[in-house]
Amino acid sequence: MNIGFDIDETLTNSEKYIKDLCLGYIKKNNLPHKMINPNAQSASDMFDWSFEEFCKFWDDYGFVYENFVPAKNESSKVLKDLKNAGHKIFIVTSRFTQNTFERSKNWLTKNNIPFDFLAVNVRDKAQYCLDNNIKLFVDDSLKVYYSLKQSGINVLMIDGYTNREVNDIQKIYSLEEVKKYLD
Repeated sequence: MNIGFDIDETLTNSEKYIKDLCLGYIKKNNLPHKMINPNAQSASDMFDWSFEEFCKFWDDYGFVYENFVPAKNESSKVLKDLKNAGHKIFIVTSRFTQNTFERSKNWLTKNNIPFDFLAVNVRDKAQYCLDNNIKLFVDDSLKVYYSLKQSGINVLMIDGYTNREVNDIQKIYSLEEVKKYLD
């Protein structure tokens, strides 16, 4: 089976890092921005900055984020187990800034996370899944969850800071639960 995984907050343990990185950038550059939504789906929506300012932040700090934010403890083991069981692993991210493919690939390699395909700058994950026969997708984004469900794709919502307040969706709390779902 083709199985898709998001990177940020699905395979990464970014909750402890992203806010501090954003605040450090704002302070270092003496910017007037304030946090407006600590549980936003993206750091771009977490602060009262423009999309252009967020892109500048990501260009400046994305390297730090993508190199030092750790993988969730079980990411490598679970994806190796799935791959060894014959599944194809698709890493599908909406990351979009300069050198995103290389930086994402390096992070996956550094963290021993196996994959068959890596797609970056994907704006419509449901369409990507349909185009690539992905039957199951794991993500933390509510927007992606609803889009995939509407498209008839099985989706597992992994609990994270971006969806913690939502209680009407069944969530998984560990990537190990993906293997249980497939049994």
